[in-house]
Amino acid sequence: MTNFQQFDEQLNILLVGFSKVGKSSLILRFIDNTFDENPPITIGFTFKTTIIEQEQKRIKLKIWHSSSQEKFISSVRHHYGTADAILVIYDITNLETFEFVKTWMEEIEKHSKPQTLKILIGNKADLRKERIINYEVGKKVAESHGYLFYETSSKDSVNVETTFRTAVSSILQQDRTKDWDENAPLLQNENKKEKKEKKGCC
Repeated sequence: MTNFQQFDEQLNILLVGFSKVGKSSLILRFIDNTFDENPPITIGFTFKTTIIEQEQKRIKLKIWHSSSQEKFISSVRHHYGTADAILVIYDITNLETFEFVKTWMEEIEKHSKPQTLKILIGNKADLRKERIINYEVGKKVAESHGYLFYETSSKDSVNVETTFRTAVSSILQQDRTKDWDENAPLLQNENKKEKKEKKGCC
């Protein structure tokens, strides 16, 4: 059994995005290595906690996500300010979820800490035939805003662990003992090997 009382650092990771883009599924896949075709609808804010071993440390992760209902979108601003990493999620088969990405990014820019790591994620990459947003389009938006970019599949377990592990590694590489230089570039992912794609959906 994991001992949640013993850890070297605690990090807060926040996932935002429209309903049904797969926020809960990404968390469930990363923490429990499972997938639910019909996860329960999230009301308000919720989080899951896990301990991982990385960079020769025990890291406690508190992974938050919220409902996309309008009344909760405004209240997420507090969590922007406390997050070490923010993952903005869209569904590659749903144009509306992608078009709203820039609104999330504007809110994050206003309310997050300058050093907060930011990642844009195109989820449900297994739904190739239903794809509407091309990989290159998502990557271009991410790079233009200083975000890292991944496409993931919770159902196939594609890039899910890679994304979270990259976030943790990048945060730990930051010099968090000094005042952040707002002009300093975000740390980039280096030498991360993609997990081999398995057969399946979301």
